[in-house]
Amino acid sequence: MNEEFNTWSTRHTLLHRLKDQHDEKSWEEFMLTYQKYIYNICKRSKLQHNEAEEFTQEILVKLWKKLPDLDVRTVKGSFRAWLKTMIKNHITNYFNRQKMIREKLTVNNKESLLPYIDKISKSDIDEIIDNEWHLHITNLALDKVKESLSSSTINAFLMSLEGRSTEEIAKELSITESTVYVHKKAVKDALQKHIRQLKITL
Repeated sequence: MNEEFNTWSTRHTLLHRLKDQHDEKSWEEFMLTYQKYIYNICKRSKLQHNEAEEFTQEILVKLWKKLPDLDVRTVKGSFRAWLKTMIKNHITNYFNRQKMIREKLTVNNKESLLPYIDKISKSDIDEIIDNEWHLHITNLALDKVKESLSSSTINAFLMSLEGRSTEEIAKELSITESTVYVHKKAVKDALQKHIRQLKITL
């Protein structure tokens, strides 16, 4: 296992360190890896920005309390599934509570609250969590790629994602069209490598 592979860590070493709730450095590392992912799930669940931030903090607090009791031996290879369940349960419980509130309201009040409560069905949550996970992994991998490749190489790739032609990219970056192809391939290869690593370690 090479040094680069070891730089990714929500592996079991980090989970083990998180048994100590006072290990601020490990907790910061965990939050850096997962906070944005959790927020994006909440936002995709059609919560407002403030609600999504509040939900994210609530979920992180719950994780902080649960992680010290997590048996890293039994969770091996399935931490993502465990995390998914924690997030899904929190969001599902919220919508269940809102449904109970709605059912206690008068017809008139219920009508005014329907647009808010029925923003998302419970059956959509799994799909949102899975889709956000793939985006999260890709973004983490891209951040890592940016550390090792030149800005010109990264820009050529990002511009191609915007649908810009090879000729246009070459002209704007003052490089040849063949170099554009080389840059794009370099980023794709690096992304694939880091994504494979992340799928194993996160």
